[in-house]
Amino acid sequence: MKKNKLKVLFLSKHSRIGSNIIRGKTVAKQLSLMGLVTSNITYKIFKILRAYYLHKYDVFVFIKRIDLELAKLLKENGKVVVIDTVDNYEFESGPLWSEENTYVDYYIANTKVHKEFLHKQFSIPNENIFIIEHHHSNLFNVTKEVKSIKTIGFIGEKQQFKKSDKLISLLQKRKLDFYMPEKSPTTNEDAVAETLKLDCFILNLNKDLDKTQNNLIEYMIKFKPAQKILLPFSIGIPTILTPYVSYIEAIESAGYSKEEFLFASNEDELIAKIDKLLNFDPEELKSLIKKQKKVASLFKIENIAKKYIKMLDTIYIRYSNKELLEMNL
Repeated sequence: MKKNKLKVLFLSKHSRIGSNIIRGKTVAKQLSLMGLVTSNITYKIFKILRAYYLHKYDVFVFIKRIDLELAKLLKENGKVVVIDTVDNYEFESGPLWSEENTYVDYYIANTKVHKEFLHKQFSIPNENIFIIEHHHSNLFNVTKEVKSIKTIGFIGEKQQFKKSDKLISLLQKRKLDFYMPEKSPTTNEDAVAETLKLDCFILNLNKDLDKTQNNLIEYMIKFKPAQKILLPFSIGIPTILTPYVSYIEAIESAGYSKEEFLFASNEDELIAKIDKLLNFDPEELKSLIKKQKKVASLFKIENIAKKYIKMLDTIYIRYSNKELLEMNL
């Protein structure tokens, strides 16, 4: 382990997927601005220039699915291997995890519940798991005070949402437009542009979700990241939320309780919360927006990057102590 700042390389299979943009390029760029040597590349590029990257970098962070061949190579060369585990679950048996654990030193979790899952399901020591809410970090410092609520936006997995006659009737009765993004944005600029189209964001779990696979439900509720809600939060858009763990943890981290925000678990609750939101007086609306902005402020990219630096500091101390012990032996 080098006696200076650890140099970090983020690795992913694809360069343009949203997860790599947020959890690789965005984080790597911010860490560079804060004085670290870091970059973000694909597995393909690494394999072409592996001698160069092995020489230059100390810590390698895999985003989503790990490449076991590369991980083995890194371990054989004395490098530190970290896996960013969001979206990387084997709920039923975890066969890949038994192999990954051979080559992985540390794990990045998205929530406290996520960390507990990794510890219990795969016997990963708690001290080897770092909670970094990287999906929260893709935010611009943009503010927008809401003048009126005219547009209802449903943001979430497409299989979660179905336009029912009851819901459409409500939208028409209240003279509300309906909007749903076709795909997740892949850049900060696109994400903000999508958000600014709306005056109200709603993330909805519909009645049919319990008919889908249990594994999908467990992932969505326990591990779904919170980046999408923090965009409207930061811009000042009143938001009705699905009770995902990451959303609740983000709210609690700001010192608030779930009851101070608008949550809906099914269509009936959603319709009731739409009515409640539309009937807010100016002070109630102002209070909700203020709380949402406080939550979002905790997860600016600078704050997320500090958590990566704290993880790297811990890694450096542990490996420095290990080297001293080996020298004494």
